[in-house]
Amino acid sequence: MFKLTVRLLSVLILIIIIGSVIAQDDDMVDEEAVAAVTSVIIDDYGEYVNNHDAESYVTLYTEDVLWAPPNGPDQTDAEGIQAAVQRLFDTFEFDVEPETDEVEVLGDTAYVVGSLIGVLTPHDGGDPMNIHFRAIWILRNEDGEWKIARQVWNNKPVEEE
Repeated sequence: MFKLTVRLLSVLILIIIIGSVIAQDDDMVDEEAVAAVTSVIIDDYGEYVNNHDAESYVTLYTEDVLWAPPNGPDQTDAEGIQAAVQRLFDTFEFDVEPETDEVEVLGDTAYVVGSLIGVLTPHDGGDPMNIHFRAIWILRNEDGEWKIARQVWNNKPVEEE
């Protein structure tokens, strides 16, 4: 009976230890990867848009990208994205601020749920427009660099000032 009790106790302790290790792994977040992904959206994306840098902007994307804007055709390659963005840059002065609400890294894939809030001022002298886009970005780590593989966004109501 004593041997059985010791064996059962040993198995129970082993189960508790294994369960604890598994729980720790599930709770571990790769803070460095989260920071890198966040930087792509907050720093690089925002900088390239506000600086009207279509050439650098397009380098943020993978070769098999899906770029799906509201009220416009999807783009699936760098040339299409660059042309579409350049048309916008030629039409508007951008003053936008990307925000991240949720960032999740799952191995070599990550997703970001966020917003793009700001003002577009037409170059032709028209009235500035407040914008608020809700966006989902899916990123992939390619050779140590996080790139946007999917970007889908829509228009949200804007609070008038």
